[in-house]
Amino acid sequence: MLVITKEQKAVFTQALLLRRIRKYLLKNIPEIHKNIPEEKFDIFIKKSLGQAEYFGIRNEQSLAKWTYLNAITNGRLIKAPGVREYMEQTSLSPDVKVDKLMRSLAVAAKLHEVSILGMVG
Repeated sequence: MLVITKEQKAVFTQALLLRRIRKYLLKNIPEIHKNIPEEKFDIFIKKSLGQAEYFGIRNEQSLAKWTYLNAITNGRLIKAPGVREYMEQTSLSPDVKVDKLMRSLAVAAKLHEVSILGMVG
């Protein structure tokens, strides 16, 4: 009988998460490799997931959104004014905060009539 250890399951789960987030980013930002070279893509995703873990983001959808926000800001999301402070507040769940960040970015892009990808650079 095949026995899978907890460590093996964790590695498999992490690899699956990386794959799904990679797919999400490529679907939503097809030109992402203009800013993040292919060879650094998985490293970028892992770094974003590390940030997400620090802020308590656990939901897979929120993890994907956090990584997306990091991608369109060239990895500078937490350096943006007020983002770190906002994410460290305890008044809302981390997943709700990520949703609000996504909505805020969409509104800002619409108000300034710029594409989100135009913000990358």
